[in-house]
Formats: sequence, C-alpha cells, structure tokens
Amino acid sequence: ARYEDAGASRSVAATRRDLRSARPPSHRLRPFDPRPLSQSYADKVFAQVRAQFVEANFSKFEQAPRGATIEDGALVFFAQALRTPKLYPDFVSAEDMIQSAILEKGDRALYIKPHPNQSAEDRAVLEGYADPAKRVFITDASVHDLCAAASVVLTLTSACGFEAFLHETPVILGGQTDFWQNAVTLTRPDRLEDALEVARATEWPHAKFVMWYLKHNCIDESPGSYARVKARLARKGFAIGEDPGFFAGTTGPTI
Repeated sequence: ARYEDAGASRSVAATRRDLRSARPPSHRLRPFDPRPLSQSYADKVFAQVRAQFVEANFSKFEQAPRGATIEDGALVFFAQALRTPKLYPDFVSAEDMIQSAILEKGDRALYIKPHPNQSAEDRAVLEGYADPAKRVFITDASVHDLCAAASVVLTLTSACGFEAFLHETPVILGGQTDFWQNAVTLTRPDRLEDALEVARATEWPHAKFVMWYLKHNCIDESPGSYARVKARLARKGFAIGEDPGFFAGTTGPTI
C-alpha cells in the first residue's frame, strides 16, 4: 500500500481533523489510522473473529481439513481467475506475481493455491509452475494452514489476504481491494523484492485493522441493518422501496 507517516510530532486530534477534511470520494479509499483506536477492544473483536474463522477452519469456500504439512516461512500465493478484470484492472497479473515470487523467494518454498472455482484451463497454467525440485508447489491445503505457516501471503485481490490478517501474517496485494490499508500493494512486479522487505519489516496493527474494517466499514447481518443499507443507498441516489422525500445532513441523526 502507499502509506505515509503523518509524523510523530502531529497530535491525534490534528490527524483526525485532516482525515475528516480530506475524505476520498470512494469509501474503499478511506484512510486508516490505528492510533486513536482501543487496543483492548480491538483484541476482543480480533479474538472473536479468529474463533469464527481460524479455529473453525472456516472460509468463504469449504476448506480441506487442517493438518497439511506446510514449510514454515514459505511464500504463499492465493490465485484467482487469470484473466484481467474488465472493470477494475489489477496492477500486476497473476502470472507476473508468480514469476516474480519464484525469482525472489530465495531458499523459501512457494505454495500456489488455486481458487476453489478455478477453471480447468487456469488450473493447468498454475500447475505448469510446479517444480518440487525448486520447492514450488501447487496445493489445495486449507487457507488457514497456509496463512499460519507463511512468512508473507501474496494475492491480487483475494479475501484470503484479509484472512491472513487473522494469522498476523503480512500481505502483498497486486490489485485494488478494500483492505489495502493493512498491506503492501505491488504496482510493478520487478519491485517484489523490496515489497517483501517492507511487508516483513512493518509492524502491522492487525487486530486494530480487523476491528476497524468490520465495525467501522461493514454492516452486520442483523434485523436492523436493512433500513441502514436502504438509507445509505438512497444517499447515493438508489431508491429502494418508498422514497421518504428527504434525508438529513451529517449534523442531523447519523445512520
């Protein structure tokens, strides 16, 4: 990610004012500042989410049972469709990232996990990179076995990158995501070596980010959430159901 140090001399209050006055047009581009967030509350939320995902071996798609043998300190690449997205082009291609990872992995192993819905054609391309003699492996192991053992997780935009946060594993992305604030985003494949160094050297505030992302940017699946979703969509110009005819500004009741 492109991140900037606001400077130790700046107060939290001043930083908050700056962030409020410079809100980006896209919610996805919201800046993340861990400093004013409660560490104890973040740790509580983080433990709850870990229990739901890591301890239960849960992910968006069904995972293999835990217990796969994965080399500690490996690089792990979570694949998606290899074609270039039409509406949100990635910064680097999947194959460019894989090839760069092979060049920069050193004596570490590289595990490539195909997507559960990977096409047969794409999977054949991925399997073409397998080279056990050079410790490049194709695997269907659980995302949680892989993230737990990895030194760095690589992906373009897969939500497995977010799940890596639950293992406190650094992440390098190659495309546009809504969780880029807690990762390094690679825009040129020839800079992967430097990106790996930054990813490993940074003390990522994983617990605070997971809490902030889920509690400050997402809507719970609860009975009262539907009205909040409708109201937010209405402010964007998409009316669902009866139009109340007005909505209050930010000085009024917040939704």
